[in-house]
Amino acid sequence: MTKTTLIRRAREGDLPEVVRLWAIPDDGNLKDEKPGPTLDPGYLAAFRAIEHDPNNGLHVAEVDGQVAGAFQLTIIQHVAYRGGRVAQIENVIVEPGLRSKGVGAAMMSWAIAEAKADLTHQLAQEHGYPLKCEVEPAPGDHGGDE
Repeated sequence: MTKTTLIRRAREGDLPEVVRLWAIPDDGNLKDEKPGPTLDPGYLAAFRAIEHDPNNGLHVAEVDGQVAGAFQLTIIQHVAYRGGRVAQIENVIVEPGLRSKGVGAAMMSWAIAEAKADLTHQLAQEHGYPLKCEVEPAPGDHGGDE
């Protein structure tokens, strides 16, 4: 990582930049995002719902005060896993000019640490003592940086 990367919860003012990032075609796939000075109201409605959900968060990576990446971290309650919770990281994007510079790695390290903290807290609450939480990468994930 060449510069300091700050990971934080996204703010409403970040939304145009996050949508712009999501609109960037990747691997030849066009995306149906509509960036611009006036965003579709659906983006703001979704952001506000996520913002008020304690189990869901839109996060950004900031480099030199600019949004350099984004991802969504969701903690999901399951009936499977004996009613356990799992973490899901999705909609991961890094500014193309900053890829392979540690921004994606910083986002994933932060997200995994947050997920471990949440899931370990749940286990401690259920069992009355600290338990270890393991996080496994998804199949095909080789730990690369966006």
